[in-house]
Amino acid sequence: MTNKIYSIWAVLIILIGGCGEGILQPGDIARPLVGNYKLESRQFLIQDSAGTELEFLTPPRVESFLRLNFNGRYGQVDSITLDDSTGTQVFVENGRWSVLNNRMFLETDTNLLRNEEFRYDGIRLTRIEQDNVSNANGVLNVIDIWRKDSRFRIKK
Repeated sequence: MTNKIYSIWAVLIILIGGCGEGILQPGDIARPLVGNYKLESRQFLIQDSAGTELEFLTPPRVESFLRLNFNGRYGQVDSITLDDSTGTQVFVENGRWSVLNNRMFLETDTNLLRNEEFRYDGIRLTRIEQDNVSNANGVLNVIDIWRKDSRFRIKK
């Protein structure tokens, strides 16, 4: 009986100690994703509820950079050129990021929440954001393909 009590206490101490701050940093779970990325392509695809492709939209010229930090922070800079007369617009976004299974969760510093599907092959990070289209029973998919910049090594 005494051995059982000691065993239970030992397990409880290990579990409580494992939940302590500093044992598992935010970036430990998604460490392979941490780094700098450059946008290779962005696609806009509208599908109906059955998944049939309804329309493929051509995006404006976009140049984008993404930084996923080890501490769970991210930064993204988009420069968009619509045509020669309007010039270039620059958008900066900062916030927190995390992943669970095949989902990436992004929360901007302005409290905008996004939940995206993602795939990562060690070089390319593909993020798929889905949004319901209001005029039809369809879905707008924004598909971003990012290439990891291997020149920078992330250290803990």
